[in-house]
Amino acid sequence: MEQIENAGEARLEDRFRIEQVMRRWCRAVDRRDWALVRSVFHPGAIDDHGMYKGDIDGLIEWLEARHQCITMSMHVLGNVFIEFANLESAVCESYLVAYQRYDSAPGADQSHILAALGNSVDPSDLPIDVMMPARYVDALEKRDGS
Repeated sequence: MEQIENAGEARLEDRFRIEQVMRRWCRAVDRRDWALVRSVFHPGAIDDHGMYKGDIDGLIEWLEARHQCITMSMHVLGNVFIEFANLESAVCESYLVAYQRYDSAPGADQSHILAALGNSVDPSDLPIDVMMPARYVDALEKRDGS
């Protein structure tokens, strides 16, 4: 492992590119840019988001529906720890805080609000500002040089 960690400037570039993937993910979700969300994944990728587990088409569908009741979203990325398994793959552990405002129009589907915040939320309590500490653990690999 030490030989891989000390592989020189190529590792620095890889670390930078991995951190950029994490930043792109946060920006994409916060801006509801679903094409940008798709760009952070290789074809055939699987996401396990806790409330959703499956392919990327399903993830984007789930995010679109969920974010209909999130009127503000801001991910603040903190510690990012990258561990290389070999020259083509790494695991990235990232800590973040997501600030989100949950709201919806009267009569709108509340299922995503209830799934995220629990059944004790009353629609009259909306909007609700939420601070969610989170930890992402991502497996990344270099394919075709990128």
